[in-house]
Amino acid sequence: MGFLHLVKQVGSEAWRIFAQFGIDPARVVPISSKERDLLAYSGLGWAEQQYAAFQIACASTAMLISASFLAIFVLAFGIAPYSMLAILPFGLFAILAARMHLAGISKERERDVDANLLDALRHLASELKGGKGLLPALSEIERSGYGGVSELLGHALALIAEGETAQAAFREAGEKTSSQAFRSFAATLVHATASGADLSGVIARFSRELELSHRNALAIYANECSKLSTITVVATGVLPGLLVFALVESGFVFGFKIPVEAFLISYLFLFPIAKYSLQAKLGLSNPGA
Repeated sequence: MGFLHLVKQVGSEAWRIFAQFGIDPARVVPISSKERDLLAYSGLGWAEQQYAAFQIACASTAMLISASFLAIFVLAFGIAPYSMLAILPFGLFAILAARMHLAGISKERERDVDANLLDALRHLASELKGGKGLLPALSEIERSGYGGVSELLGHALALIAEGETAQAAFREAGEKTSSQAFRSFAATLVHATASGADLSGVIARFSRELELSHRNALAIYANECSKLSTITVVATGVLPGLLVFALVESGFVFGFKIPVEAFLISYLFLFPIAKYSLQAKLGLSNPGA
């Protein structure tokens, strides 16, 4: 939570600075419709302007840090000053990293819901079989600490207490998360309450289907882990070694020389970036089931 608080503070402070100068950062860094959805699912409570300001702050920081390191290389190894233009890709990568971070926050909240939903549904089915009505049973689930599931159900119950129909409340709760499992559950509740179906039987069947879905998701994730782990080893370990060997041997045969600084920049920046990108992709594919 400490790091998430820091992210929120950076976004808020960056937006405050832009607002003082009358600049709309969302015009500098356009926000896609997909990112708007991720903002809604992330729970950050940001407007588009705060998110755009956060991206610009990340890009500026990355360019400043990379410029400092490249200046050391220029002074220490006599690299041409125009190599300072290499800071531009770092700014673009920082914007990409900020977008991946938003996707990661949204995915983490989705995983929290997915990880707790099956246990919550089993508890709900037990409460319904014990003779409780739907709303008292849902209130019990909310109080039992099922993470994001309790939070979403609490939101639905609050809407019902304010006068919303159960169908409208469940539908709105489903729209507040990117978890397809919870959305399906909310849609099932909407249909079951509207049709007067046996809720305990409906919830029990949905639980069995969800358990099977979790097993399939874990099998797919295991295959994805194997594939991306192999790509990471090849891209950040085997490939750099082969590249160095090929360039050295070619230098002996053809008589050309590659500057050592080029290797240093590659090892210090390019390969770590590639490794981070692959690891981020692997983390985002985690089903959290």
